[in-house]
Amino acid sequence: VNDPIWKRWSPPCGHRCRCTLRQVSAAEARRRGGVTPNLPAEGGPDEGWGNDPRDAWLGLERALRERLDRCRARAGFAKGGPVALPRWCEDGPIRDQVRMLQAWIARKGEMPEPRPLTLPVLPRVQQGGEGEAFALFMEAFGGENAARLVLPSGDVVVVSDELFRFPNGRWKLGKRERDKWLLYLPEVIKSPDEIWRLDLAFTEEL
Repeated sequence: VNDPIWKRWSPPCGHRCRCTLRQVSAAEARRRGGVTPNLPAEGGPDEGWGNDPRDAWLGLERALRERLDRCRARAGFAKGGPVALPRWCEDGPIRDQVRMLQAWIARKGEMPEPRPLTLPVLPRVQQGGEGEAFALFMEAFGGENAARLVLPSGDVVVVSDELFRFPNGRWKLGKRERDKWLLYLPEVIKSPDEIWRLDLAFTEEL
Protein backbone atom coordinates (compact mmCIF):
# COMPACT_ATOMS: atom_id res chain seq x y z
CA VAL A 1 0.00 0.00 0.00
CA ASN A 2 3.02 2.30 0.39
CA ASP A 3 4.19 1.82 -3.18
CA PRO A 4 4.62 5.18 -4.98
CA ILE A 5 2.63 3.82 -7.95
CA TRP A 6 -0.58 4.75 -6.14
CA LYS A 7 0.46 8.41 -6.17
CA ARG A 8 -0.15 8.47 -9.94
CA TRP A 9 -2.31 5.39 -10.63
CA SER A 10 -5.34 5.09 -8.40
CA PRO A 11 -8.83 4.61 -9.84
CA PRO A 12 -10.98 6.29 -10.88
CA CYS A 13 -8.49 7.44 -13.48
CA GLY A 14 -10.79 9.52 -15.67
CA HIS A 15 -14.36 10.41 -16.50
CA ARG A 16 -16.62 7.31 -16.52
CA CYS A 17 -13.71 5.13 -15.36
CA ARG A 18 -15.06 1.81 -14.09
CA CYS A 19 -11.81 0.53 -12.55
CA THR A 20 -11.69 -0.45 -8.88
CA LEU A 21 -8.89 -1.01 -6.40
CA ARG A 22 -8.81 -4.07 -4.13
CA GLN A 23 -6.15 -5.12 -1.66
CA VAL A 24 -5.09 -8.79 -1.84
CA SER A 25 -3.13 -11.04 0.50
CA ALA A 26 0.40 -12.22 -0.27
CA ALA A 27 -0.93 -15.73 -0.96
CA GLU A 28 -3.50 -14.44 -3.46
CA ALA A 29 -0.86 -12.28 -5.12
CA ARG A 30 1.34 -15.35 -5.63
CA ARG A 31 -1.60 -17.29 -7.11
CA ARG A 32 -2.21 -14.42 -9.53
CA GLY A 33 1.39 -14.38 -10.75
CA GLY A 34 3.23 -12.51 -8.01
CA VAL A 35 4.27 -8.89 -7.74
CA THR A 36 5.03 -7.14 -11.03
CA PRO A 37 8.81 -6.46 -10.88
CA ASN A 38 8.92 -3.51 -13.28
CA LEU A 39 5.89 -1.34 -13.55
CA PRO A 40 5.38 0.38 -16.92
CA ALA A 41 6.35 4.07 -16.82
CA GLU A 42 4.24 5.15 -19.80
CA GLY A 43 0.65 6.29 -19.56
CA GLY A 44 -1.16 7.73 -16.62
CA PRO A 45 -4.57 8.89 -15.44
CA ASP A 46 -6.37 11.82 -16.99
CA GLU A 47 -5.49 15.24 -15.66
CA GLY A 48 -7.00 15.80 -12.22
CA TRP A 49 -7.58 12.07 -11.60
CA GLY A 50 -5.64 9.20 -10.02
CA ASN A 51 -5.06 10.60 -6.53
CA ASP A 52 -3.75 8.39 -3.75
CA PRO A 53 -6.86 7.03 -1.94
CA ARG A 54 -5.17 7.89 1.37
CA ASP A 55 -5.14 11.53 0.21
CA ALA A 56 -8.70 11.52 -1.08
CA TRP A 57 -9.32 15.07 0.11
CA LEU A 58 -6.66 16.51 -2.23
CA GLY A 59 -8.81 16.17 -5.34
CA LEU A 60 -11.79 17.55 -3.46
CA GLU A 61 -9.72 20.45 -2.18
CA ARG A 62 -8.59 21.31 -5.71
CA ALA A 63 -12.16 21.13 -7.06
CA LEU A 64 -13.50 23.40 -4.30
CA ARG A 65 -10.68 25.89 -4.77
CA GLU A 66 -11.34 26.06 -8.50
CA ARG A 67 -15.06 26.63 -7.92
CA LEU A 68 -14.48 29.36 -5.35
CA ASP A 69 -11.95 31.02 -7.67
CA ARG A 70 -14.67 31.07 -10.33
CA CYS A 71 -17.01 32.71 -7.81
CA ARG A 72 -14.47 35.45 -7.10
CA ALA A 73 -13.79 35.99 -10.79
CA ARG A 74 -17.50 36.19 -11.65
CA ALA A 75 -18.15 38.48 -8.67
CA GLY A 76 -15.43 40.86 -9.90
CA PHE A 77 -16.89 40.83 -13.39
CA ALA A 78 -20.37 41.46 -11.97
CA LYS A 79 -19.31 44.96 -10.88
CA GLY A 80 -19.63 46.01 -14.50
CA GLY A 81 -23.18 44.69 -14.85
CA PRO A 82 -25.63 41.97 -13.79
CA VAL A 83 -24.11 38.48 -13.87
CA ALA A 84 -25.81 35.27 -12.76
CA LEU A 85 -23.53 33.53 -10.25
CA PRO A 86 -23.48 29.74 -9.89
CA ARG A 87 -25.55 28.39 -7.00
CA TRP A 88 -22.49 27.40 -4.98
CA CYS A 89 -21.45 31.08 -4.90
CA GLU A 90 -24.65 32.12 -3.14
CA ASP A 91 -25.00 32.17 0.61
CA GLY A 92 -27.20 29.30 1.69
CA PRO A 93 -27.21 25.49 1.95
CA ILE A 94 -24.86 24.85 -0.98
CA ARG A 95 -22.36 27.43 0.24
CA ASP A 96 -22.60 25.91 3.74
CA GLN A 97 -21.84 22.52 2.20
CA VAL A 98 -18.70 23.95 0.57
CA ARG A 99 -17.56 25.40 3.91
CA MET A 100 -18.22 22.09 5.64
CA LEU A 101 -16.13 20.22 3.07
CA GLN A 102 -13.32 22.75 3.44
CA ALA A 103 -13.29 22.17 7.20
CA TRP A 104 -13.24 18.40 6.61
CA ILE A 105 -10.27 18.80 4.26
CA ALA A 106 -8.40 20.97 6.77
CA ARG A 107 -8.76 18.17 9.33
CA LYS A 108 -7.74 15.56 6.72
CA GLY A 109 -10.97 13.68 7.26
CA GLU A 110 -10.66 13.55 11.04
CA MET A 111 -13.60 14.60 13.17
CA PRO A 112 -12.82 17.11 15.92
CA GLU A 113 -12.51 15.85 19.46
CA PRO A 114 -15.63 16.47 21.55
CA ARG A 115 -15.40 19.56 23.73
CA PRO A 116 -15.22 18.61 27.42
CA LEU A 117 -17.89 20.37 29.42
CA THR A 118 -18.88 19.58 32.99
CA LEU A 119 -21.62 21.61 34.66
CA PRO A 120 -23.94 20.87 37.57
CA VAL A 121 -27.23 19.16 36.83
CA LEU A 122 -30.09 21.22 38.23
CA PRO A 123 -32.87 19.70 40.34
CA ARG A 124 -36.28 19.45 38.75
CA VAL A 125 -38.03 22.81 38.55
CA GLN A 126 -41.17 22.85 40.63
CA GLN A 127 -44.29 24.61 39.41
CA GLY A 128 -43.96 28.31 40.12
CA GLY A 129 -40.16 28.21 40.06
CA GLU A 130 -39.72 28.46 36.29
CA GLY A 131 -38.98 32.20 36.44
CA GLU A 132 -36.08 31.69 38.85
CA ALA A 133 -34.66 28.89 36.69
CA PHE A 134 -34.94 31.07 33.58
CA ALA A 135 -33.12 33.92 35.37
CA LEU A 136 -30.32 31.47 36.20
CA PHE A 137 -30.21 30.46 32.54
CA MET A 138 -29.99 34.11 31.37
CA GLU A 139 -27.08 34.88 33.71
CA ALA A 140 -24.87 33.23 31.11
CA PHE A 141 -25.96 35.96 28.65
CA GLY A 142 -25.53 38.91 31.00
CA GLY A 143 -28.64 38.54 33.14
CA GLU A 144 -31.07 40.32 30.77
CA ASN A 145 -34.55 39.12 29.84
CA ALA A 146 -33.46 38.78 26.20
CA ALA A 147 -30.11 38.75 24.41
CA ARG A 148 -28.95 39.03 20.80
CA LEU A 149 -26.03 36.75 20.04
CA VAL A 150 -23.81 36.56 16.95
CA LEU A 151 -22.91 32.93 16.17
CA PRO A 152 -19.55 31.89 14.63
CA SER A 153 -21.42 31.57 11.31
CA GLY A 154 -22.36 35.26 11.45
CA ASP A 155 -26.03 34.51 12.08
CA VAL A 156 -27.77 36.51 14.80
CA VAL A 157 -30.03 34.65 17.23
CA VAL A 158 -32.32 36.06 19.89
CA VAL A 159 -32.31 34.27 23.25
CA SER A 160 -35.39 34.90 25.40
CA ASP A 161 -38.01 33.13 27.48
CA GLU A 162 -39.80 32.17 24.25
CA LEU A 163 -37.39 29.23 24.11
CA PHE A 164 -39.20 27.77 27.11
CA ARG A 165 -42.83 28.71 26.55
CA PHE A 166 -45.75 27.13 24.73
CA PRO A 167 -47.57 29.28 22.13
CA ASN A 168 -50.19 30.08 24.79
CA GLY A 169 -47.47 31.53 27.06
CA ARG A 170 -47.30 28.69 29.61
CA TRP A 171 -43.84 27.56 30.69
CA LYS A 172 -42.50 24.34 29.18
CA LEU A 173 -39.13 24.65 30.86
CA GLY A 174 -39.56 21.35 32.70
CA LYS A 175 -40.86 19.42 29.69
CA ARG A 176 -39.09 16.06 29.24
CA GLU A 177 -36.66 16.91 32.05
CA ARG A 178 -34.92 19.57 29.96
CA ASP A 179 -34.64 21.72 33.10
CA LYS A 180 -31.96 19.34 34.45
CA TRP A 181 -29.61 20.32 31.62
CA LEU A 182 -30.52 24.00 31.60
CA LEU A 183 -26.99 25.26 32.32
CA TYR A 184 -25.56 23.37 29.34
CA LEU A 185 -27.79 25.12 26.83
CA PRO A 186 -26.10 28.58 27.05
CA GLU A 187 -22.72 26.97 26.29
CA VAL A 188 -24.17 25.18 23.26
CA ILE A 189 -25.78 28.40 22.01
CA LYS A 190 -22.68 30.56 22.51
CA SER A 191 -20.17 28.02 21.19
CA PRO A 192 -22.00 25.45 19.04
CA ASP A 193 -20.31 22.38 17.60
CA GLU A 194 -22.73 22.43 14.65
CA ILE A 195 -24.95 25.07 13.06
CA TRP A 196 -27.84 23.92 10.87
CA ARG A 197 -29.80 26.24 8.64
CA LEU A 198 -33.38 25.18 8.00
CA ASP A 199 -35.88 26.85 5.70
CA LEU A 200 -39.18 27.12 7.55
CA ALA A 201 -42.43 27.94 5.78
CA PHE A 202 -44.55 29.77 8.34
CA THR A 203 -48.20 29.02 7.68
CA GLU A 204 -51.40 29.17 9.69
CA GLU A 205 -50.90 25.50 10.56
CA LEU A 206 -47.38 26.03 11.93
